[in-house]
Amino acid sequence: MTNIEKVQLITKIQKLLESELDPDVFEFNIDSKSDGTSGFNLNISVKDIKINEINKKYDFNKIGIKHNLIGMQFEREGVKYEIHDIKLSYRKYPIILKRLKGGTFIKAQKEFVIEGLGGENYINRIKNLEKLKNF
Repeated sequence: MTNIEKVQLITKIQKLLESELDPDVFEFNIDSKSDGTSGFNLNISVKDIKINEINKKYDFNKIGIKHNLIGMQFEREGVKYEIHDIKLSYRKYPIILKRLKGGTFIKAQKEFVIEGLGGENYINRIKNLEKLKNF
């Protein structure tokens, strides 16, 4: 196989991969071997699968909340909070909140957050509406 044929073959494979694989999810790299053989290297990798989001939903399930609440905001005693993160290693106060006014972070219990959001039924209703909007 000549170098021209090798480059043509690599170009065909690259065009095929570009048409079949989503460039937002997959990244690939094709290059010819430098040792003079007719082979080439093909590397395909996955960019982002949102594993972190799946893990956070699982973490909320572990403490008894059915949905991933990160990013939701609520007001309690005149202070606005945003749910920033969850850390299971903090057993007593596993939910990390961010005060919107000052930008400071605090740890909170599950009950504090659920009451601030309006209770389990209200949270389920909000999350179901989000699913319908995205449908």
